[in-house]
Order: sequence, then structure tokens, then C-alpha cells
Amino acid sequence: MDIICPKCGEPWEIDTLHDYADEVGSTYTQVAKAFRSKGCGIAFADWGITTCHADEKSGMRSVLADLLGDDMDGYASLCEDFRL
Repeated sequence: MDIICPKCGEPWEIDTLHDYADEVGSTYTQVAKAFRSKGCGIAFADWGITTCHADEKSGMRSVLADLLGDDMDGYASLCEDFRL
């Protein structure tokens, strides 16, 4: 299942959060929190991904991510349902 970056709308495989956490010695929870709050450009900075520009739907995705908190599956599903 893809999760959508709350800032730029880039789709990411949800397993990417687990893979990234393992590679950088972090936890899934910490990586997911960074992804929700700052987008893929900050969350995956150690992979060299440093740009993450807001698009026209970033406000809606950010609010949705804040409301759902740790429920990344719910966030991914609602983004798909609402085509965000």
C-alpha cells in the first residue's frame, strides 16, 4: 500500500518507512512521525532525498495526517479514497 507524502504528494510504499528505520538505526515510529510532520524530504534525508515542495493538496493531507496520528494505514486509505 502506498502512503502519500503529506507535503509534496509523492507516493511511497509503506514498507519504505520500516526499511529506512532499519538502515539509519531508528524506529518505525520515529520515522513515521517525521514523515507525517515534515514530509519525505526531511524523513528520508539520509537517503539523499532533500527536496519536498508543497503542492495544492498539502494542507488537506497534513491535517489528515495530524488527525490520524500513528494510523498510517488509515492515512493511506483515506488519501486514496479522497484522491489526495
